[in-house]
Amino acid sequence: MDRFVEVMTDPESERWARFIVREQMDPTEAFDTIFATMGVVAHRIVALVEALAEGRCDATEVRLRVLAIIGQALVFRTARSSLLRLTGWWEIHADGVAAIQRVVRAHTLAIVHCSFREADQ
Repeated sequence: MDRFVEVMTDPESERWARFIVREQMDPTEAFDTIFATMGVVAHRIVALVEALAEGRCDATEVRLRVLAIIGQALVFRTARSSLLRLTGWWEIHADGVAAIQRVVRAHTLAIVHCSFREADQ
């Protein structure tokens, strides 16, 4: 997730991220090509969360939590203007990236941990 945050906060990702977001919202044939790569990563994360859950979460719950994990990093690209306004930053600097990474790590652990507790109740 740390690396994903780095990519999402890098100004170089803006052009292709805009294309991917457009394909997410209104898919064309290009989405199949995009998902061929994104799907591999998502399925790897699904496998990790399934292994951690040890059968305590059903398949849908695991996949929804994985999307929540991925989405929390994506928001720092798609809501960049809000991020800058809310934080008062002019740009996303190294300290900002580190702060975002800490938050994303904490949220990821909470999402995974919460899966286990809710499934056990």
